[in-house]
Amino acid sequence: MDGQTVLIRARVQTSRAQGNKMVFLNLRQRIDSVQALLIVTPEKVSKQMVKWAAGLQDESIVLVEGTVKKSPEIIKSASVGDVELHLEKVSVDPHVRNIFASLRVFDRST
Repeated sequence: MDGQTVLIRARVQTSRAQGNKMVFLNLRQRIDSVQALLIVTPEKVSKQMVKWAAGLQDESIVLVEGTVKKSPEIIKSASVGDVELHLEKVSVDPHVRNIFASLRVFDRST
């Protein structure tokens, strides 16, 4: 699988910025998780994209595209610990609405 390009839909379990040029995302599908990296790369990934990805809310559903790379060491924070995804594209899944963003508080006292 090393070197294979993949497209997956997953939930953002956690995100952690490393300066303004890299962000780690822990992506989850059901009970499995994998570490993903989004790194500023000329003509592929901008600083603005990394900053945006670092601000993704936990549990956001995203579509990501990237390359599977063998990890230099076991990743303890992910259930798939021997590989990581080096991302080139990240987007919030447009087909999923955040139900909490659309809830309205109704005053039932009237």
